[in-house]
Amino acid sequence: MRLLPIPITLRKERHVNYERAPYMRNLDIRLLVSGHTKHFLRDLHCSLPHNMVLGVFVVFSVSFVGMVLMAPNGLINGDAALYAQQIEELNLQSRTTHIGYYLLGIVFTRILPLPVDYALNIMNCLLAALCVCLVSSISYTITGKLIPAIVSSIALLTYSVFAFNGTYAEVYVPQLFFFLLSVQMLLWNRPIFTGLFLSCACLITPSTLLALPFIVLIRPRKRAVFLWAVTFTAVTTAVLMPVLHDFLFGPRGLLKTMGTSLGLVGAAMKEMRELSFFCLFLVFILVGGLNLFFSKKLRWLGVTLIVLWLTHFIFGEKFGDVPVQLPLYAMLCVVCGLGCRTLLGFSQGGRLLRASTIFLFVLAVLVSGSVTYLRLSKVTEGIREYRDTVFLMHKTAEPNYLLVSDWSRGILFEHYIFRNSYTGRWINTDWLTGQWGEERKRLSWAQLQDWLAAKRQIWLLDTPMPEVASSLQKKRYTIRPFRNIYVASYAP
Repeated sequence: MRLLPIPITLRKERHVNYERAPYMRNLDIRLLVSGHTKHFLRDLHCSLPHNMVLGVFVVFSVSFVGMVLMAPNGLINGDAALYAQQIEELNLQSRTTHIGYYLLGIVFTRILPLPVDYALNIMNCLLAALCVCLVSSISYTITGKLIPAIVSSIALLTYSVFAFNGTYAEVYVPQLFFFLLSVQMLLWNRPIFTGLFLSCACLITPSTLLALPFIVLIRPRKRAVFLWAVTFTAVTTAVLMPVLHDFLFGPRGLLKTMGTSLGLVGAAMKEMRELSFFCLFLVFILVGGLNLFFSKKLRWLGVTLIVLWLTHFIFGEKFGDVPVQLPLYAMLCVVCGLGCRTLLGFSQGGRLLRASTIFLFVLAVLVSGSVTYLRLSKVTEGIREYRDTVFLMHKTAEPNYLLVSDWSRGILFEHYIFRNSYTGRWINTDWLTGQWGEERKRLSWAQLQDWLAAKRQIWLLDTPMPEVASSLQKKRYTIRPFRNIYVASYAP
């Protein structure tokens, strides 16, 4: 069966400069791009009908309220704690690969009358809700139809990887927000705004550089490319120049991470796992993807998405817990909306097919939404429980105790209790196993033996390592559970 392009009403308006907006030539969108910047807001208002504006408002409200209700007054991992400390201290000189995130966090934490940790979570919730609206707007800009716009926003909202990074303070959803904003500006033929927002995304995390070929291919015209490239280069250079050495060569510098890689097999397994969270929406994505390549009007989108995937897959997959393909997954939600509209177009002649399409969509929303809700509920509960445990532990522990844990929870412990990091009050289990080098292993074991010799209390956040448990027993320590962790005390 041959796939047909989505029916698009031909309507040309004399106010629209179709030479500057080639992809809008046949779309049912009025006054989308004006040749004069002073009419930009009027064009924006006219390009979105009232039912679309109402739909976007409802989607934003549901997204924001839902994520805020899930957001805890705590952080997801050690990285988030380090970033929060820099924001709290107004420190823009360390770990500058995310300097844009620090600047954004400084603004939000000063505006919101909330604790820093909670304010950063709320900031992410707000930007995630705006991302959902932007995906809806991009879908409407490309297709000119309301159904794909709404479907794409629902698909993104219920996508677990996006919701996870949108509920908890991390850098990837703020990056996605500015990336989607730059794509929308380019589709509206605003290359200067495109360069500005693309620079913001790059300053939040440098993996945005991998999306530059995608941005070029969306509108491969010399004037547009020149304008956004100049703006992008000027803004990025101006911000990074004072901290360029740390940005490139620091402990977390850009050049330091280029040598790491998951490998092709590891990257493929990671992305298959991330795609599986789309659940039944993968059916609509597949249909929409086929429609892209059978439709001459939309084939450009399919080509650009392949380029976006390849650049991130080959050069971006460095760490197993970094959703570097999040921009691609957001654009796949646009394809999902296109697929749903295609199936509804096929089903115009038969009620059974139309009912099946609607049933499949509702089932996809329920399954994907349930998976996302259960995952977020479990993670949020874990964050709250760990935070409460750490405060209770500190309250009941003996003076000058020592903590043994993995890196992330150790950093969070110091952040909650001391609002600082690397205080010397905890030992990383990876140091003890030698994963950070033999010298660090030797120093860590020496520190642990000194504390044992002083008969001080040892707190263990995980099941004790065999080597640690053996050392504790030799020094006549007893290990007992405390909530969901362990405490070891000297027992003469």
